[in-house]
Amino acid sequence: MIRVSTAGMTPANLPIIVVLSIMLYGPTLVLAQDTAGDSGPSTDALQDQLDDQKQQIGQQESAQKSADDSVQALQKQLDQQQKQLEQAQSVIGAQATAQTASGASMDDLQKMLAEQANQIKKQEQQIVQAQDFINTQTTALQLLQTRVDQLAQAMDQEKEPTQGEVAMTERLASLETQVSGIPVDPATEMGGKDFPGSLRVPGTNAAYRVGGYVKFNYVSSLDPIASKDRFIVGSIPVEDAQSAEVGANTSLTANQTRINFDLREKSSVGQFRAFVEGDFAGVGDTFRLRHAYGQFRYFLTGKT
Repeated sequence: MIRVSTAGMTPANLPIIVVLSIMLYGPTLVLAQDTAGDSGPSTDALQDQLDDQKQQIGQQESAQKSADDSVQALQKQLDQQQKQLEQAQSVIGAQATAQTASGASMDDLQKMLAEQANQIKKQEQQIVQAQDFINTQTTALQLLQTRVDQLAQAMDQEKEPTQGEVAMTERLASLETQVSGIPVDPATEMGGKDFPGSLRVPGTNAAYRVGGYVKFNYVSSLDPIASKDRFIVGSIPVEDAQSAEVGANTSLTANQTRINFDLREKSSVGQFRAFVEGDFAGVGDTFRLRHAYGQFRYFLTGKT
């Protein structure tokens, strides 16, 4: 610990000495924080510690700048004191000549010179102390910078991928290259917007789809009508007609139910299609073929 004596200080240099005394206690607090740390910090902890160290470096630099300013102020004040001493010596020489003529003693003049020399010596000591403080701050800054470099290096080492990660990345890149080299299968383009709901025929480029719907008709008439499963105006009998078949009746049929089979195959020359559909509107509600055709591009052949 450095002690600064205030004896013999003038009011002009007292604030500067107080500032230096406060600044001299700075390195102890900074260096105490530098010795803390965990043996295996995480990345977030290392980042927080790195930020704290950088902040401390900024504070140390500010303190060092203030110390430099204080040293310059002390040096300037010392120069002024030396000039005043030279002026005082000149005045004392003139006064000695005058006082010799008047019979005055030289003891007072010698005492004044001794006081001025003592003040200059004390200010020189203060400059030396301030220089020591600057050197201490410089050493602390170097230690902090070394610690910051170590933390940054530790963070870089944690970010480096392991050998397993490097091998996995290379393997994924190789697989992507192999997949991109596989030719597109035309059958894989079926489905979706072109042929929704289709199933692929194994070992071929063809796909098929089975579709249709079920429809029930319930017809009930209170008055005589010839048609049983639908309303046809022309089948209403005239008033004089007498027939047991045209009386009031009720019927439930599903003869409009449809079922179809659609087969498509894509090739290099175009798409082939075969379509078959039927319902149960035949005689006696039997199966009836509605569509049966084949298609290639814009050419269609069959029943439709």
